[in-house]
Amino acid sequence: ERILSDNKELISKLPPADKQTFETIDILLKINRRELSNEEAINQLEATIRLTCPKFTKDNPPEFLTYEEILLLNNIAIQYAHLGDIETAIKLLYHIKIFYGKQVCDIEEALRTKSMVLYNLSKYLGLVERYDECISVCGEGIKLATETGRCLDLSNTYYNLSWSLYHRNKPGDKEASLYYMKLAYYNACTMNKKASIEKYSKVILDR
Repeated sequence: ERILSDNKELISKLPPADKQTFETIDILLKINRRELSNEEAINQLEATIRLTCPKFTKDNPPEFLTYEEILLLNNIAIQYAHLGDIETAIKLLYHIKIFYGKQVCDIEEALRTKSMVLYNLSKYLGLVERYDECISVCGEGIKLATETGRCLDLSNTYYNLSWSLYHRNKPGDKEASLYYMKLAYYNACTMNKKASIEKYSKVILDR
C-alpha cells in the first residue's frame, strides 16, 4: 500500500505490462478491504488484463498467460462466482488449467499459482454438483502438493474432495469422505490454520 501510495505518478507512466503488476496489487488490496462491489471488481480486473490483452472478454481469454494474467483470470473467476455465474468461473479456471498442460515452460512459475487454481476450480465444480470432475481436479491438486511440497491449499483441497465424495454418495464414498476430511484436519493442524481446524473437526463430528 505504501509503495503504491508513494509512487502513483511513476506507476502511471510505466509500460503496460509493468503497470499491470501494480494495478493488480492495488485492486486485490481493495477487494481484501471490501472497498469494491463484485461488479466493480470485475470491471477493474478486466480493464487491467486488457492492458496486455486488449481483446480480452470472458468468452475470449488469452491463449498465452503471464503470472499476472493468471492471477487476474483467477480473481475474475472468483468475482463471477460471487455474482452467481459459477459456469463462467469454471470456464475461466479450466482455461488456466489447460494452459498449464500445453504452454508453461517454467515449472517454478506455474507452481506460484497452480495449486490455487486447482483448489478454486474444484470448489466451483463441487458447488454445481459436477462431483466426478471435482474429485479428479482435487486428485491433481493433491498430487501436485505431495510431489512439490507446495501445500498452502492442500487442506482445503482435501476438504473439497471429502465434500464431493460425501455428496456423490456412491458405494464406499462416505468412508473415503471421512478419510480425506481427517487428512484435511491433520494438514490444517500442521499448518496451524485455526479456523480450518475448527471447521473440519465440526464436520467430522456432525457427519
